Amino acid sequence: MAWALLEYLWLASLYTSSNTAYAQGPVEQQPADDNGDSTPGSKFPRTEEELEKYKQEALARQQELTTSEARGVEVPVMITFVESQPLTVVADLAGRYQMQTRRFDARGLSGTERITIGGIVDEEDKIDEAMLQKVIENINVDFIGIISLRGTIPVETLLSIQEDERVFLADVPLPAAFRSAQDEGLEIKPPPSVYWVVENIR
Repeated sequence: MAWALLEYLWLASLYTSSNTAYAQGPVEQQPADDNGDSTPGSKFPRTEEELEKYKQEALARQQELTTSEARGVEVPVMITFVESQPLTVVADLAGRYQMQTRRFDARGLSGTERITIGGIVDEEDKIDEAMLQKVIENINVDFIGIISLRGTIPVETLLSIQEDERVFLADVPLPAAFRSAQDEGLEIKPPPSVYWVVENIR
């Protein structure tokens, strides 16, 4: 099955008073094996067995960050859901776990072809539904739901969000890479979402 990526961005109102969205694609999307220093050294999972191994490694990273970092430290996190979620999941996770979402990915369908729609969340941790609907109509896909979120979360709520029944994995960077970035005042991204693997093996 072909995999396409259509991405739109909410542009901050630095240059204009209104938000702008655009779709880019379709292009082929292949999961990367690495994501710079933030991604674990093992190969990115592609099978159910590899996914389970990857998840266990991710849970170990969670534990290490939870025990080594002070309360209140914001940790980069990639939330991969068990299945697609409604738009309200963004605000809900912000309220329950103090997660600050920056980006989201949503699933769309064009016939039998899966489409990934990516976007930026506004400062109030909300998705501009009207803008999203406009993009969906423009690219002519059926909207299924939110499949992953990227942002930051206080280290003390990291384990709690992992226990949320909607969450397959709350993935974080390698602890050593996170600490190094903190020392140097650099931003570090979490690993990419594993939703496409979760989806394939369901």
